[in-house]
Amino acid sequence: MLLPGAGTASDVTVTAALYVLYGSLAWFASRLYRERRVDIMSLGESWRVLLYVAIGVAFLTLTATRRLWDTGAGTAAWFALVGACGAAAYSVWRSTQLS
Repeated sequence: MLLPGAGTASDVTVTAALYVLYGSLAWFASRLYRERRVDIMSLGESWRVLLYVAIGVAFLTLTATRRLWDTGAGTAAWFALVGACGAAAYSVWRSTQLS
């Protein structure tokens, strides 16, 4: 049996759940930054810039996922950008392990 307005109610529920998820991720990121602030500030200037750029590009890439996955070239670009961000984050992490 179909209920009138059930599609709208489910859209609202999914949107609310996504907002809770995004809020939780933002809270986790802020806690992680506060706990590791000294480690981040002790990185060299170039490593810190690389880390911040990788985080920004990853954020923009994940925001544009739906549009990028509409085409084959966009899908390839999505994987390339996410891979490059992962490689940059790994490079920053390795620099902290070596020093």
